[in-house]
Amino acid sequence: GGGVEKHRRRFVRGGQGAEGKGYDAKEEHYMILNFEKLRVTPIIHELITRIYQVSSGFPFSERNGLQSQLRRSMTSVLLNVAEGSARSSRKDYARFIRIAIASLVETKACLDIVKSLKYVDAEQHFVLDGECRSLYISLVSLRNSISSIASA
Repeated sequence: GGGVEKHRRRFVRGGQGAEGKGYDAKEEHYMILNFEKLRVTPIIHELITRIYQVSSGFPFSERNGLQSQLRRSMTSVLLNVAEGSARSSRKDYARFIRIAIASLVETKACLDIVKSLKYVDAEQHFVLDGECRSLYISLVSLRNSISSIASA
């Protein structure tokens, strides 16, 4: 639309990018995408909400320990997906998705610890573990998709 064309004209003069590279229409499309349009975003939001709900029942002594770590690691997944989507290259975007995946693995490790401490029951752990595994597959797929486009 007009807004995209205005943006392109403002930042891409005479068909040349800021580093003198030729203008790439595929790159423009990538740049206007944002994390809210990704299929993983509502899934991550839902898992963040569930983590906050479950961890609210942790002992008070865990407020600055596992409760905080679990919440921060899960929130970091979304924040890295969001930040990566705003980066100027697909290579950078893929790097942030890798960081989001690492944060998800950290979340999974925290869930395993809180299960062993009996802060969550087996059923809660089973559900959250399954959601983490499913999200992991989705994020790896997203990373692979971004990486394959970046190397094309």
